[in-house]
Amino acid sequence: MATLERPGVEITQEIRADSPTIVTPTLVPCVVGPCFDIMDPITSFGTLNSRAVITTAATIFSDAALSTLLGISGKEILLDVNGTGDQLITFTSTSGVPVSQTWMVNAINRQISGAYAEVRDSKLYIVTLTKGTSSSITLKTTSGTDAYTELGLGGYENVKVTGRSNYENLSYSVAYSDLTTNLASSVDELTFDSDEMTFYRYKNGALVAVSDDSAVNVNSYYCGDVEGGANLKFGSQEIGHKYQPALSAGRVGLWGKPLGTASSTNVLVHPGTEASLVLPFGRAVAPHSDELPDTTPLATWPDPLSHNYLTVQVVGLSTYLTTGLTTDIGSNVGKFGNDVRVLIQDTVVSPDPPTFERTGDLITISLNLSGPARTTWAELAAAATDATFVGTLLNDMEVTLNYTSADTDVVEASRNVLLRWWVGSC
Repeated sequence: MATLERPGVEITQEIRADSPTIVTPTLVPCVVGPCFDIMDPITSFGTLNSRAVITTAATIFSDAALSTLLGISGKEILLDVNGTGDQLITFTSTSGVPVSQTWMVNAINRQISGAYAEVRDSKLYIVTLTKGTSSSITLKTTSGTDAYTELGLGGYENVKVTGRSNYENLSYSVAYSDLTTNLASSVDELTFDSDEMTFYRYKNGALVAVSDDSAVNVNSYYCGDVEGGANLKFGSQEIGHKYQPALSAGRVGLWGKPLGTASSTNVLVHPGTEASLVLPFGRAVAPHSDELPDTTPLATWPDPLSHNYLTVQVVGLSTYLTTGLTTDIGSNVGKFGNDVRVLIQDTVVSPDPPTFERTGDLITISLNLSGPARTTWAELAAAATDATFVGTLLNDMEVTLNYTSADTDVVEASRNVLLRWWVGSC
């Protein structure tokens, strides 16, 4: 038997050395796409990120927009910047001719040291050149005629305003220059997306995000018991729960008001309690007088059963706090509901009917307490509910008369007590 040889394959590899020509491109490379500088408030080591920290200058500013022309001729302002001593800024006399806002700013900047003045939205701003807690501005009382009223700075007189190194106040105007580290060689190279920005406050070792759409909050502190053993209260709610959030431990509502026009920051306020008066009347027939040896009816003041009295209540938020209906909000909210007065006059004549009249915060009641035909309770009740009188109360006050049907007239025993001013306040 013949044997065949297995076919084979022979592979030959030839290595060739080439010398390519390297060509350098002449076009400048361009990368197209969004570029983000993402900064965290803290570093990977858990410390504050110095690039994200903001410090602010000490700033005072007008409390309202200034007039286009200002009557500050010959007037002055006195400043202490950073505690370096008084600086007197004098506005040269223009013979009473009003000056422009630009003239005013230039006059300040020519004389001030350590700070500068500018106008934003028609308001004067005076800002220190330095930043942080060591920066300060104190507006002082001058020996001459000051321009504080004209410049809207009266609220700062003799008040020291300082800068901040961390969030310690209710509102700030933050500029790019307030960042402690420049993010670029020029702010023109940056665009800040407010929707992607979160602000924090760092205080007492805690970093907390600042919300722009949250309700106000407050911590409660136990300050001891008041008379009778009850805890101190905020409004009608106890505040004896230390370090607890505001809406907890049975507290279900708080009151706040915007810090300023269009501000999303609220400050905590108290709705208050409006003034009220309770005027006690006498009783023509004393209770149990039939048990006395003398069968003559015994008049007494005040009514020992507290059935005969008049109530005058200023209307503000009190009813609304109970019902929650906006229609129950009165006209005298806050300081406008602090006072109410009642004057009772004895007409001593008959048969003049009693009258109730309202003038401002004064209710005047005219009735016959000592004449031959004394005013009866029914007559007094009719006067208190008279449509003309009730119409003058509008939504400002409420007047309520309470009396017992066992009595007929408003007894003379009430006369010497009632004929005086009655004043209620809160």
